[in-house]
Amino acid sequence: MASSSSSTAVEVRKHEVFFSFCGEDTRTTFTSTLHRVLESRGINVFIDYELKTGEEISSSLMSAIEESMISVIIFSEGYC
Repeated sequence: MASSSSSTAVEVRKHEVFFSFCGEDTRTTFTSTLHRVLESRGINVFIDYELKTGEEISSSLMSAIEESMISVIIFSEGYC
């Protein structure tokens, strides 16, 4: 009788949540508050405080997006 082995690949993500937002209109209000609340509950959130509106997304930022379980897009008037 042939035996079959099944292996389950477990995908490990670096971040649980990736925030996508634009600029100053939510950075220091809604976005920072949501970030603080999630982190206080033990949820690992990636937030980029460096990228400015209109800048090209760097390869390290693309990696952060790919390494996150979910993305949260925060729309605002300034969102591209």
